[in-house]
Amino acid sequence: MGWVEELTEENFYAIYDVALDIRADVQLGQSPNIPMVPSLVKFPILMPADGINMRDRYGNLRWKAMKFLESKGAIRKIDIQQHGHRWDTRAALELSAEAFNEIFATLESELHHRTVREKMVTETPKPMEKEKRLESPEFDKITLLWLVHHLPLKLWTSAVGVVVIVFVAGVQVGQVSVVRELLGKPAPQAKIEPTVLTDRIDRLTESYSKSIAQITAQIVSEEQAAGKVFYSTEQQPHVDAANRLRALLDNEHKKYREAISELRALQPAR
Repeated sequence: MGWVEELTEENFYAIYDVALDIRADVQLGQSPNIPMVPSLVKFPILMPADGINMRDRYGNLRWKAMKFLESKGAIRKIDIQQHGHRWDTRAALELSAEAFNEIFATLESELHHRTVREKMVTETPKPMEKEKRLESPEFDKITLLWLVHHLPLKLWTSAVGVVVIVFVAGVQVGQVSVVRELLGKPAPQAKIEPTVLTDRIDRLTESYSKSIAQITAQIVSEEQAAGKVFYSTEQQPHVDAANRLRALLDNEHKKYREAISELRALQPAR
């Protein structure tokens, strides 16, 4: 069964989690009747933390696992029994014993393979021998006084010349407008014709309006998608996407106002 090897860690453990509960009831001669959200979490990956969203997510994963086993023929029928709170829901299952046993054996074998692979990956490699540090007592003797006494005058003259050239180049670069902005110094503003300024403002406003319309449409789409799903775990990605789009919308407003202010500042004084 190649499908079991393609399952992600989360999906694999969700199916194995359900299969273990079914197996426990079958071993005691009972028809499988398993909780949608068990009180004991066997695999932390299915519910990393306790909370409303995490419990809903856990129940949703187990429901998908049951439907998957149904599609593989291991489960013939699923009867949902609602009792009080949604977390108290149970599922009465009708099995195909032969198909279930075959799938359970496959899951057990895959668990063994994954455990072995994980152990091989997490094993700490043997530490390599540290390279021997090359130490020389001669390096400890090099000081500024030693350099003054041992380096020729020609080399010192060349070094001073390099320092002067670098200083002059730094002064010239400091006059570039981009560098002045990086240093926090305002660059001289260029004059701009009124007609050119008006054209720039019009194009900026047109682009801004299109961006706002697109982002607003995406927000509405995400909110509609969130309203069409039942589980909060499926709603959350759409809610998060809508929140990110709102932040993007606020950013577009801010950038537009700043750009307009900058363009208006270029208007010649009357």
